Amino acid sequence: MALAQLYMDEILAKSFAERSPVGGGPVSAADADCSSLGPNGETRRTFNDVDDYHNLADTAPENSEEEPLPGYNSFRVAISVTCAGTDVGLASHEAKRIDITITDPSSNAYLFSAYRGNF
Repeated sequence: MALAQLYMDEILAKSFAERSPVGGGPVSAADADCSSLGPNGETRRTFNDVDDYHNLADTAPENSEEEPLPGYNSFRVAISVTCAGTDVGLASHEAKRIDITITDPSSNAYLFSAYRGNF
């Protein structure tokens, strides 16, 4: 759980979308990045919005500075981000669901999810 929380805290601290205004604020459906999830040429160190984490797969978990996390070298982390406002009664572009799957050394997989609103 601690590993999932570390990743989730990092992701939720980022802007909703690439074009989110500084300090926050909603973006239009066209600017919500729903049609182009994933990093826009950035590396993890420079990820600046939630969907940059889409398809991130760390076979040895790392912090945001791309440094290995001691004690977790046998764990795996896989992240998926989707536009999912309809899950919570909104337009699709109004929320993104972040799914983090942590796989332990025994190959048990644990799914953790959270939503980031368009604000």
